[in-house]
Amino acid sequence: MTVKMNNRRILSLSVVLISFFLAHSVSAVQKKNILHIHFQTDTVKPGTTDIVLNVFYKLEAQRSSVNFHGFECRYVYDQTKIRPNTIFFDGTACALADIKGANNDVSTNEYRIEVLSGASLDTTNPILFQVRY
Repeated sequence: MTVKMNNRRILSLSVVLISFFLAHSVSAVQKKNILHIHFQTDTVKPGTTDIVLNVFYKLEAQRSSVNFHGFECRYVYDQTKIRPNTIFFDGTACALADIKGANNDVSTNEYRIEVLSGASLDTTNPILFQVRY
């Protein structure tokens, strides 16, 4: 009899604890903001070989206020086919950022863009940045 009662107590206590943790974890879940990034290449002018990589973004704000202050973007490229050389921030969301730059790491075929701003980036412009190659 006592063994059955102890098992019931352990089982009921386990159910209560599991219910408590589930309820607590559900209430602790916060809405998260989602940033979608889309890369699109385009010819600069018809008849030229210059290509521009436009990086579009969409920010889905789940919370009322969103301050987008910076990012780091890295992509790997084939050195035998393209050579990224300049980043243009004019007319993009990063136009007024405090710190903006690019690093071309030839050893890893990696191109890294870094942007940081004291003020929120211009989220009215759908293009985050451009790279020409």
